[in-house]
Amino acid sequence: MSNFKKTSLLFLGSILFSLAIAEIVIRLFVPQETKRLAIYDEELGWRGEPGGSGTYVRLKDSIEVPFHYNELGFRDDEVQPRSAVKKRIVFLGDSFIENLEVPFEKTFVALVRDRLKHDLHSTVDLVALSSQGYSTAQELLALKKFQSQLQPDVAILFFYTGNDFEDNLRREFASLDSTGKLVFAENRTSWFRRQLLSFKRWLYESSFLVFYLKNVIESAGAVNLGDETKHVEGGSDEYKLEITRQLIIETKKYVEAQGMKFGLVLFTNKHQLRERRLDLTDFVKDVCRTNGISFVDATEGFTPELFFPIDEHFNVAGHARVADVVHGYLVNTFGDELAE
Repeated sequence: MSNFKKTSLLFLGSILFSLAIAEIVIRLFVPQETKRLAIYDEELGWRGEPGGSGTYVRLKDSIEVPFHYNELGFRDDEVQPRSAVKKRIVFLGDSFIENLEVPFEKTFVALVRDRLKHDLHSTVDLVALSSQGYSTAQELLALKKFQSQLQPDVAILFFYTGNDFEDNLRREFASLDSTGKLVFAENRTSWFRRQLLSFKRWLYESSFLVFYLKNVIESAGAVNLGDETKHVEGGSDEYKLEITRQLIIETKKYVEAQGMKFGLVLFTNKHQLRERRLDLTDFVKDVCRTNGISFVDATEGFTPELFFPIDEHFNVAGHARVADVVHGYLVNTFGDELAE
């Protein structure tokens, strides 16, 4: 073997050894906020690892909660065969439905499911299709992806005013064309790019060193090293409102075309609630009223005590309050449908 090859192998081995040592040191001595076990999904951008389990950690709010993803890759119980349930509801949403911050049995999703089964005295199933950071377009795409398997009777779209308008700027999934018409992106991802995105997601979820360095670099400057499918392109306030309006309407049209009932649950950001900045909340309500969409404002009258101090999500008390509102809305609006 030539000296050049020996030197190259020695150099490569030294780098790999150094990276391994750095990975061990980071894992042992640097407190880390646990990742979510997400995988790349060609249609949805990402979802949880099917069957994956872990512990979700957020240091500043002292959050340390075990979680499990079902066979679909979402935080929920395993999906029952359609023949085993009489009626099925599907919840479409983002991290406010995934709810990694509290034990699953205390989430409003679990609480509402238990109450529906008790109150309606029938086999009513509830399935959550939700993942952190999903846009309205991704939520609709998730329904399309799993609709034939789940065959739901009712679909409920959850909308969060804190970031859903911005998330709807992801042109990777949907955009407005030059005429202002809503168009969904065609899936033209090459085999090479799919493998690259899958590897990047795996590396980010597997390596504490990569996770740590990414956060350090992003904190040091306006650099985004995250998933390309999460990239948000700039858009005017008018564009954000218009694409959101069309996405809500398109979701309603698709749901009803499949023979399902449709409704919307609205969550207002805690800072907007505190400061009484409800223009975005009122916009979504107006979209619903104008287009004949039944809705409920689940956070109306909420106080800061129902959220985590730093994290934007509901604490256990907040989930209990949301469960009361959502359960009442479902029974009052869809009770006859679910009791048949």
